[in-house]
Amino acid sequence: MRLSGLLVIVSATLCAQTPARGPLAGFTAAQAEQGKAAYDQNCAGCHGANLDDGQFAPALRGQTFLGQWGGRQAFSLFTFIRNTMPPGNGGRIGDPAYAGILAYVLQANGVAAGPRELPTDLTQLQAMNLPDAAPAR
Repeated sequence: MRLSGLLVIVSATLCAQTPARGPLAGFTAAQAEQGKAAYDQNCAGCHGANLDDGQFAPALRGQTFLGQWGGRQAFSLFTFIRNTMPPGNGGRIGDPAYAGILAYVLQANGVAAGPRELPTDLTQLQAMNLPDAAPAR
C-alpha cells in the first residue's frame, strides 16, 4: 500500500473516533436567573457582584475571561467550576447550581438565552464549544 493510501485510512479512522464538537446549545433565561441567585450566594464574595469587580478572584466576564475560555469545551469550564469552587469546597452546591452559574456567566458575556437548558451531563458538555472571544475594538 502506498503511503498516501495509508494516511487516508489513518486520517479517516481518527476522524471517526473524534466526536464533532459544535457551538454551545444554550441555556434558558430561567436557568441564568437561578444561576445569578446561586452566584450571588456562592461566588460574588470573591469575583464581585458584577462578575468583574472582585478583590480576590479573576473577572468572569470580558475579554480576559473570554480569551481564556472562549472556544473551549463547555465541559472544561463546567468541571473547573464544579471541582474547584467555592475554593476548598468544590462540588458542594450541586451540578444544577453549577450549570446555572455557568449560564449566568455566559449571559453576562453576551451569549443569548434559548429554549433549552445547559445540561449537566458531561458527555453532552464535551460536545459543546463555548463562544470564542469577541474581537478587540
